[in-house]
Amino acid sequence: MRVLENAKLYLLKPLAIITSLLVFIWILADFSERFLLDKDSKPISNTNFEKIALYPLNINDKQKQNIISLYDIYKAEESNIKSEQTEQGLSVEAQSQQQGVLNQVFSGDKKLQLKAVIANDNKKQPLLKALLLVTDIKTGESNIEQFINNVQVYGYTLIIDKNTQVTLTRNAEHGTQEITLVMYKGRRD
Repeated sequence: MRVLENAKLYLLKPLAIITSLLVFIWILADFSERFLLDKDSKPISNTNFEKIALYPLNINDKQKQNIISLYDIYKAEESNIKSEQTEQGLSVEAQSQQQGVLNQVFSGDKKLQLKAVIANDNKKQPLLKALLLVTDIKTGESNIEQFINNVQVYGYTLIIDKNTQVTLTRNAEHGTQEITLVMYKGRRD
């Protein structure tokens, strides 16, 4: 009963009446536009287009070879691509000099890139895992491997900092090597 009394009081206010009237007019306009108007117009999909016959080109072998040779400059030789991929690694000395915030880290013949940090659905004790893209520089093969917090990863100790970065540390000859591996670098980095 009380709900009906409140509804009556609300509907008697001028702002409520104007708003209700505008909504009702909008509903009527929408209904008429969708269902009552434009019944005679044809859909676009029934439009007939003029058919044009396409005939194959008659070219001789020399012309065909000339056309193919124009596209050869855009093709890279597979041997060049593989040799570039195997030579992209870092020397042992350069690997020991890696420091700071990096998108990729080299460890031996492996290139490590952070792809994601995920958590399981356990609300009591969530377990964080880092997904790293591990690329073998010699073969070019890539695998995504998952690592939990505080484990050894190709000679480094992995510590998950945030959902976009992990820290890799190891003791080297010249001291502790600390690398922050990030998924992407910001503009200021």
